[in-house]
Amino acid sequence: ERRAMIAIQAGRSDSVVRLAQPLYGDVLRSELPLLRRRALQLRLAETVAARSPLTPDDALRIARWRLAAGSEVPDGLLLDAVGAATGTGDFELAARLGERALATGLGLPASIALARALSGAGRDEDAEQVLAEAEPAAAGAPEALAYLAQRVHVLYWGLSRVQEARALLARAEGWSPESDWTRELDSWRLVLSGFAVAVEDHVHGGGRARAGDGQAPSEAEMRSEEHTSELQSHHD
Repeated sequence: ERRAMIAIQAGRSDSVVRLAQPLYGDVLRSELPLLRRRALQLRLAETVAARSPLTPDDALRIARWRLAAGSEVPDGLLLDAVGAATGTGDFELAARLGERALATGLGLPASIALARALSGAGRDEDAEQVLAEAEPAAAGAPEALAYLAQRVHVLYWGLSRVQEARALLARAEGWSPESDWTRELDSWRLVLSGFAVAVEDHVHGGGRARAGDGQAPSEAEMRSEEHTSELQSHHD
């Protein structure tokens, strides 16, 4: 601390100590023997794992350290780590963790998380394959709405397969007898029909202004966009 190599975030019972410059860490790591480096990474992972409660960012830190040390990531941290990695834009790591989550039997939530990571990486074909294989598990599942939101996103905005997205909504009618479920499907139909031009003419992921004509979105488009954002927030 006297040499200004570390910075301490005060004002908390568990004060956080960080290197003042990331470059210091790169230098230290480069000088550590392999086994010593792995031992320290595992120690850091165990230290953070002792926190309660653990945040998704904590789960991601633990996952990074354990993977770097050649160790397995605990199953209970995988989904949070996938979500945190996706949120930071590290889609390659998110997909790697998502594949592990799926392989360990974490089911539909793992499929959704992996598909989000793959879609974020521009691998919508792979995301659709993951979601298609998971469809039998979606009917009646607590994550059915999140599954539907992710797959419509992939089919419609990622792959421009409007008819396949509509067919998905038709199949999903039998997933739940609840009136709320029917209203959700109707809202998604609005998303699919509320645009006046083809999917590829819309800006992906941002505002839905029509490409090339400078027009603002219509009221129906704005309602559709609000609904999409609401469902994505619900999934998060």
